[in-house]
Amino acid sequence: MKVLLATNGSQGVVALRELFSLGYDTKDVIVVLSSGANEPIIEFLKFNKMPIRIISSGGEFDELIRSIKVRGAFLLSISWAYKFSEYAIKSFSNKMINFHPGLLPNYKGCYSTSWSLINNEQYVGYTYHFINSEYDEGNILLMDKIKINSNDTAHSLHYKIFQQGLREIGKVLSLINTDGEKQSDEGTFYPNKLPYNGVVDSDWDIATVNNFVRAMYFPPFKPAVIIKDGKEIFIELDDEGKIEDE
Repeated sequence: MKVLLATNGSQGVVALRELFSLGYDTKDVIVVLSSGANEPIIEFLKFNKMPIRIISSGGEFDELIRSIKVRGAFLLSISWAYKFSEYAIKSFSNKMINFHPGLLPNYKGCYSTSWSLINNEQYVGYTYHFINSEYDEGNILLMDKIKINSNDTAHSLHYKIFQQGLREIGKVLSLINTDGEKQSDEGTFYPNKLPYNGVVDSDWDIATVNNFVRAMYFPPFKPAVIIKDGKEIFIELDDEGKIEDE
């Protein structure tokens, strides 16, 4: 059974390697990239002599699947940037799976790991779910938790989630002909917007500030800042994941 891997960046390399380890061949996998920082996977595709397909919108994705043979294939979404249309969902006979780097239904949408730290959760995690017409609302196939350590940041947890979660692709694909489990309640949806614009509120206590700074730590992006005298001051973490000179 062929798979269309809809992906982006280095996570796509990990996913593709996992598919190869499961016995998939280069001719069994169609890779489609959403526009972004794709240098690692582009080099990996070149090395394996696989076609490079990069698109910049959901509409372009629909045009692409009209032009290639996807009948009988299923779709695996890893770090995909665009919403799938009803046309796309029907084209794959509802056999579309998304890897979500958060625990559903409580952490739908974006910045799941950062919001988990801000909310002082004990765990983050990942969820494989079927794709339907609404963001992160499809039936769940597999979900697992990862404990948050006191020195964890959004950066460290991101890699734990993807490295541990993508190892389970084989288990998830074995469930593709099941119905999955309906999500239990409405949960919470977080928009594609940096929490609090990355700025510390001066009214927060030190524990909240520390959680927020850890939630914003994701090199090479700008860390959390505090505004003093109209100027942004970066807040750094020490080796134990605590605010320096707090």
